[in-house]
Order: sequence, then structure tokens, then C-alpha cells
Amino acid sequence: MTTVRNQAPEQSPQLRRRALDTAHAVMAKQRQDSLALARAKADVEALSEKQAHSLALIKSTFDASPDGIVALDLHGRITHFNQNFAKLWDLNLEVLQRAQISEITEHCIAQVCDPTALRGPHWESKEEYSDEITRKDGRIYERYVA
Repeated sequence: MTTVRNQAPEQSPQLRRRALDTAHAVMAKQRQDSLALARAKADVEALSEKQAHSLALIKSTFDASPDGIVALDLHGRITHFNQNFAKLWDLNLEVLQRAQISEITEHCIAQVCDPTALRGPHWESKEEYSDEITRKDGRIYERYVA
């Protein structure tokens, strides 16, 4: 009867040492990468907090303004507005939240003496300008576009 033993090939001490050194180097690199990733995550979180604070400050300033303010994106979609804008033009806040400026303009045209003051390229203008808009009820609004 023959017995077969599973024998591992003998490794030289140099080969084992090299394998251990490589394993240690890989583990050290993993620790280093984990620390770098943790630092990057902390930096992103700090920036996000800073951006959130800045946005809150801008929004509170925007909302506290006595002026009616509306901000549009390049496609004529309303991105931000304050309640004074809605109040000055008798607009429903829910409508403002989902409307394009063209829809709002039509609502406002019915309230002004000169409809051409609100028609045309005024909202799409890339140039800075100001003018006055007179409402049928006698109120005069100064418009500033930037």
C-alpha cells in the first residue's frame, strides 16, 4: 500500500520574505488610500455644508428684498422668485413654481397700460437695462434686467 502525502514545495526564506514585504506594502497602500478617501469625503462634506449655508444666505436675502424678483435660466424657465414678485403681479405661487416666463408675461400684460412693455425680447435680453412699467391701476414699477 502506498500513501501519498500532500507536500507543499519548500519555499526559500528569501521568497517568503519578499512575499511578506509585498503584502505589507499592499496593506500600507490600502491604508494610505483609505485615509486619502476619508479626507476627500470630509472635504466634500465641508464644501457641501458651505454651499448649503451660502445658498440659504442668498435665498434669505432674496426673500427679504422689498423688490419683486424673478430669476430665469437660459431657456426662459423660472428658477427662483420671491413672494413680493408674486404679490406685485397678483400671481399664484403654485403657478409660478411650474410656469415658463412666457405664461407669466401673458398674465402681467393684462395688468399694464402698454402691453408692448412686456412683449418682445425683454425677458430674453442678455443686456443690462432698466425701464418703467405703468400698471392700469396707476402703480409704476421700475424694471431692472441684468
